[in-house]
Amino acid sequence: MLHQCLKKIVSPSDSPVTCRLLTETDSSPAYSGFTSGKRLAFPPQEPTMSHFTLYTNPRSRGRMVRLDAGRMRSHPVRWCRCPYGEPMKSAAYLAVNPMGKVPALKVDDTVLTEALGICTWLAEQFPEKNLIPPAGHVERGEFYRWMCFALHLEYAAMDRRFQLLDNDPERRFSVGYGDFDTAFNTLRQHLKTREHVVGDHTTVLDLYYAGLLMQFMQPRGTDTDNPRNRPVLSIDDPVLGPSRQASDVAPGLCPRRGAGQ
Repeated sequence: MLHQCLKKIVSPSDSPVTCRLLTETDSSPAYSGFTSGKRLAFPPQEPTMSHFTLYTNPRSRGRMVRLDAGRMRSHPVRWCRCPYGEPMKSAAYLAVNPMGKVPALKVDDTVLTEALGICTWLAEQFPEKNLIPPAGHVERGEFYRWMCFALHLEYAAMDRRFQLLDNDPERRFSVGYGDFDTAFNTLRQHLKTREHVVGDHTTVLDLYYAGLLMQFMQPRGTDTDNPRNRPVLSIDDPVLGPSRQASDVAPGLCPRRGAGQ
């Protein structure tokens, strides 16, 4: 898959046009000069005041999007609380998101789903908030790395919560995250001497990771006799435990105990 992607990003040297993935708005100077008389894969959008509607639930990953969108106070957002159960599986909501899940962000007539994807897109639309590294910088590549790695962590934690064994060598080889300990130790090693997931200031990754970690440090509901409802991470974890909730000022996942000592 990576090979096919690179073939689309970097054209052969004898090609008259260099093709690159378009991930920024047309206002970015990095995207000027690529038309070369050719039609863009994604035509530039005219700058307009789009209408944002966020479908969410306070007990869902949508809380991470709401915190992110709350930092974009220069743009109004209409909030629609979607209860679990029948309302979320109704024909009206399935017309918004066929998965019947939240969050979903409707931008005019276009629907965006997946919490971290929405957060990332919002950060790109409001670069003045400085919540994502600049395009073309290696930190943007690092951002994408940890953006994708978050999915491995969630799968690893969910598999542990539902007691799916990950000690089979063939399974560890085949599954993206390897095993629970390897995945979370990779994150611990990365954060051990850092204040932020990427760079030297808060990005949407800090907000998302804080919410993701807290999700697995807390029990699900009140029936903790059921092992599936118990936390899979300790809030006393010396690296991951002191992460703040994203509702704080959110200086990354810090301060950590012993930071700077």
